[in-house]
This record gives sequence, structure tokens and C-alpha cells, in this order.
Amino acid sequence: MIAWAVWWSNPRQGTIAGEGADPQNGIDFYPVWEPANGTAPNRMHHGDRVWGQDWYQALWHRPDGDHLVVVFRGPVTIHMFYDYWRIVVLDQSMHVVRMGQVGLNGNPFELIEIKAADASLPLVVRDKWEFGVRWQLSQAQPADGTDPGSERSPKFAESWVEWDDGPKLPREVWKSTNLTIRSAEAVAGTH
Repeated sequence: MIAWAVWWSNPRQGTIAGEGADPQNGIDFYPVWEPANGTAPNRMHHGDRVWGQDWYQALWHRPDGDHLVVVFRGPVTIHMFYDYWRIVVLDQSMHVVRMGQVGLNGNPFELIEIKAADASLPLVVRDKWEFGVRWQLSQAQPADGTDPGSERSPKFAESWVEWDDGPKLPREVWKSTNLTIRSAEAVAGTH
């Protein structure tokens, strides 16, 4: 009976899954401390093929030290235009530093910082660098109106992260046209 239960828990390997890095915060997988890899659309993608778990990760380069950022489909909130994914910031000992959500309509591609400079924006967000994610638009939702099956270069969009412990971003931010965007990732070999 015990042998059957072990086999049933994972028929491919005959092993039992671990709890994950932080199951209380939805991380039921084991991210590793490493930057995103290369420039391909799946550069942030990581997964555990045995257990069928997928997540996206990269190192966020900050003045107070690098942090691992993990983006994954946790309890997803469906919105009219986006799926809201969980985003978790981990320190080097893999403890959760901050959590939030980010609206995505494709695969996470790059960690970014966004600054909106429109004079009409509230001071709480105007001219301040905010954390975000650049994502590659899914092929089912082409931004340029072309046929999803046609050959074209990938299209990207950006989203601000909404932190669980922070204020909600004012709606005006999403309509801002005066944006500055920079990469927020640690470069391999510099962390």
C-alpha cells in the first residue's frame, strides 16, 4: 500500500513533492538564485518538469543589494484586459521581502523600472521610479492587429507592480504618455 501511495504521488519519479521554498506565500516550487538567461522570449522561464510547475524569475538589482523576483500564476485574478499574476521578492536566504501582483497578458520577459513624468499625475508617483515587468504579448492578442500566425517581431508591453503593502496606483498612471523605462535586472556575473 505504501509503495502504491508513493508511486501515485508522482508516477514519473515515484517521489513525493517537497513543500516548496515558501508554501505559506504560494511558492510551492524551488526557485534558484540566478539571473534571467539570454534574450529569447522565455529568458525568465524556469520550471520543474517532474512536477509540471512553471514560474518566471530574474534578479532585481537594487542599491541595497540584489533580490530574486519570482512571477508565477498563483491565485489568478481575471481582469478584463489582464491576468493578475503573483510577484514575490526574495532575499538571498530565500525569505520573502515583499509581495504583490502584476497584470500580464503574455509571458514575463524582463524586470524594469518605470518613471512617469506627466505634470497631471499626483506627486506620490510623478517622477519616481516604480518597479514593473515587461512582458511579451501573447500570440493570441497581437497589438498591431496583424494575423496571430504571421511572421513578425515580438511585441512588448509594460505593467507596474501593485504591492500588497503599498498604496494602489492612481488610474492616471496607466494613461501616462511621458514614460521613462529602464532595465532593473542584475547582469550575470555582477551580483
